[in-house]
Amino acid sequence: MERVVDDMVMAGLTPNAMTYTIRITGCASTGRVDRAMELLSLMRAAGVPPNAYVYTAVITTCTKGGEWEQALHVFEQALAAAAAAAEAGDMERARSMVTTVTYNAVLAACEVGKQWEVSVHFPPYDLPASNFETGANMAVSIHAEHGQRNAKECG
Repeated sequence: MERVVDDMVMAGLTPNAMTYTIRITGCASTGRVDRAMELLSLMRAAGVPPNAYVYTAVITTCTKGGEWEQALHVFEQALAAAAAAAEAGDMERARSMVTTVTYNAVLAACEVGKQWEVSVHFPPYDLPASNFETGANMAVSIHAEHGQRNAKECG
């Protein structure tokens, strides 16, 4: 994939968010958190704004690489980008920064990191009720599973 992107640039084509998403998703299969973060930085430096697909791919890569704290940091970046877009009056862009899939990806990171306490404190951002319900159900599931493990360990 790296060569394809290099060839695109040499041909005068500009990689877009989808191109970066594909590259970052490739990092998830190998647990290359460092490379996913580097690609996110390169993307920004190239003036390509990340979207929910990019943020979700980076969060997923962090989770698969065992870096749940880094996944939370990227999620916070996505929330900050959404807030900045909303403040600028671009509600469409704001809503495209964080989706149910992004939210569920960061909840999965909390599950991997056994951080259910963190998962229940996420801000309820502007998602349709059904989307938030999906994420909330996952948070409850993480909490319940953690509670069951604690009961087994203590009992």
